[in-house]
Amino acid sequence: MKKVAIIFGNNNGLPGVEKDCNRIEAFLRSPLGGCWIDDEILYLPFEITANELEEILFHIKQLNLDYAFVYFSGHGGSRSQQTILEINSNGEFLLLTEVIIIETIADI
Repeated sequence: MKKVAIIFGNNNGLPGVEKDCNRIEAFLRSPLGGCWIDDEILYLPFEITANELEEILFHIKQLNLDYAFVYFSGHGGSRSQQTILEINSNGEFLLLTEVIIIETIADI
């Protein structure tokens, strides 16, 4: 099975974000979490830019994966009735729909 886990967060003003990201990574590596290995987990830096994240997501979408797990911890909200993720301390954000890796069968 080809799979990837993407873990990222914005720890600007939120001391628990790094702890949350570390704990979800530890869970994924555990037998209960699926025994994910290094090559399957992409732990992104906390100060990633929107352009860097969009580029990474674009390349991952090309991998023809069977399964993708995306975990974000940090600030979020809504704009124009869409969920947004504030991805760094510069206030850059992505729409949640831009982070979706694999289309559902209904979308194909």
